[in-house]
Amino acid sequence: MKAFNKGQAVIHFAYYDRKGTWCFTRAIVKSCGAKKMTLENADTGVMMGNNFEPNADTTYEVTWQGVSSVRAKLSFTLADMPDEEAHATCLKHAALELIDLHEHFDGCIERSTDERYSAAIERSRAELHEPRSLKR
Repeated sequence: MKAFNKGQAVIHFAYYDRKGTWCFTRAIVKSCGAKKMTLENADTGVMMGNNFEPNADTTYEVTWQGVSSVRAKLSFTLADMPDEEAHATCLKHAALELIDLHEHFDGCIERSTDERYSAAIERSRAELHEPRSLKR
């Protein structure tokens, strides 16, 4: 089943820097099948690519060692919405991404026996920032 129709206005969301920034781009659906979708930038008319998933799933659940957590997909496409809603969606997913990254860094340090590796992980953690949203 197709999620979008040819010519429909959509917004494509994606992580930007893996440090807490997400961006969104207004796009037009050029073609959409059950598994793949082609998008064109609505502002510039430039083809964005043809390997986008045509579904509105924005998160997925992971269970590891009996603990379940919700993770944000690294990119997804939703129907057109006002900029305020798009920024709110970016901030929500940036916050989910930051939780995931902090959990990942905690696990790396917990399992590490090398002080240099732990220091490198802490430097990576220091590069994280508050959730941010960009319109591209």
